[in-house]
Amino acid sequence: MKIHFSTILSLLFLLSCSEGMQKKYYRLEDLRILAMITDNPEVNSVQAITVTPIISYPDGGSTTLDISYEGCLDPGITYGEELDCDKGIADTRVSGTYTYNTSNLGTNSNYTGAVTPFSFTLPAINFVLLNSLTTKAAFNGIDYLIYITVIDQNNSSQEIEVLKRIKLSSKTSGLNTNPTITGTIQADGVNLTSYPSSKVELTVGGLSDPESYELETDVGLETIEENMQVTWFTNAGSLQYTRSVNNDPNEYDPRSNSGGTIVAIYRDNRGGITYKILSL
Repeated sequence: MKIHFSTILSLLFLLSCSEGMQKKYYRLEDLRILAMITDNPEVNSVQAITVTPIISYPDGGSTTLDISYEGCLDPGITYGEELDCDKGIADTRVSGTYTYNTSNLGTNSNYTGAVTPFSFTLPAINFVLLNSLTTKAAFNGIDYLIYITVIDQNNSSQEIEVLKRIKLSSKTSGLNTNPTITGTIQADGVNLTSYPSSKVELTVGGLSDPESYELETDVGLETIEENMQVTWFTNAGSLQYTRSVNNDPNEYDPRSNSGGTIVAIYRDNRGGITYKILSL
C-alpha cells in the first residue's frame, strides 16, 4: 500500500482543525472513525496488540463494513516519505481484513461505539531494529504505524482511512498508558442523565491526570508532562468547540432536538486514548 504524505497531512488536518476552520467537524452523520484505541500505546517487547476502532455512522443505519489494516515501521512520513509498507522489510509488517455488521453498533440505534477489535503480534524484528539504534534513539523510541480503512459494503462512497501510531521504545519503566474516565459526561457540573432542554456547559467527570514521561535530549534526560484534551462529537444540537483543553467547559445547545448522542474522546499527545458516549 502506498499512502503519500499529502494524504497523511489531510488526515491529520481533519483530526486537528479548529472550530473556526471546520464548523461541523463535531457533527456525527457519515461514516467516521472517531478514535483508534490500542491496549498499550507504548511497548518495549514483542507482544500482542489489540486495536479497537471507535466508529460512528448514524446515516448508514444497519449495514456491513469492510475493515482492513496494515502495519509497518514509520518510513519517515513526517519528512515527506510515502507510507508504503511494501517497500519496507517484509518481516516487520502485519495486515488483516474482517467485516462488521453495524446493527449492534452503539445503543438506542445511535450507530456510534466500539466495533470488534483486531489483534496482531508485533514481529520480533522490529525490536531487533530498535535495539540497533543509538541508546538515545532507542530510549525515545520509533513509531509503528497502523493504517486502517473502513468501507460500507452497500455504499462505496462511504470510505474512511485513519493512521494510528504505536511507540516502540527501550524504556524499562514509565511506558505510556491510556488515560481513564471514571465518571461520565456532565452538564453544568452534574452527571448528564437526560437530554438537556436548554444550553448547558459540558465537561467530563473523573478524568485521569496527565502522566509525566522522559526524553533523552542533547542536554540529558528531560521530564515532560503530557498535554491532554477532550474532543467532542454529537449528532444533534451544536457545540461551541470541537475540543477543550484541561476539561474546560464546552457549551452545548440542544436546539429543537429532543434526544441525541454526545461523545467525548479523551486523549494525550502520545497516543493514549479513552472515551465516553451518552445516548439520551
